[in-house]
Amino acid sequence: MDTDSYKEFEVLFRNAMSRQIGTNGYIFGFIGLCMLVFVSAGFFIGAIIAGFYLALIIIAPVYDPAYQLVCKLLRLQNLPSRIVKPPLSKFVSASLSLIAPGLFIFYGIRGLSSFGFCWQSALCVLVDSFR
Repeated sequence: MDTDSYKEFEVLFRNAMSRQIGTNGYIFGFIGLCMLVFVSAGFFIGAIIAGFYLALIIIAPVYDPAYQLVCKLLRLQNLPSRIVKPPLSKFVSASLSLIAPGLFIFYGIRGLSSFGFCWQSALCVLVDSFR
C-alpha cells in the first residue's frame, strides 16, 4: 500500500471539490435547492437530505462507488477514474466522521415520526388552505 500515491490522490480530489464548490453556480444552486426543500418539504426532510449529502461527501475519498457518484453529481474533471486504495486510518476516520451526518438523519426521522410530515411542511399547509 503506497500512502504517497493516496496523498496525491487526496490532494487532487480536495482541490477539485473546492474548485467546484467555490463556483457561483454551485453556491446559489445549492442554496436555492436547500431553500426549496426546507420550504416545501420542511425542516425534517431537509435534515435527512443534508445528512445523506454530508455522508456522501465524507466517504467519497475512501469508497469508490461514492467517489464515482460525487464525480458525476458535481461534474468533477481531471481526476482518476478510480480511487487509490486508502490506508486503514482513512477508513477509520471516515467511519467515525459519519456520526455527524447520522445525527442529522436520526433527528430528521425522529422528528417526522414524532410530529408527522404535515406538522412542518408548507406543502401540507397549501393543500389544506384550498380545501
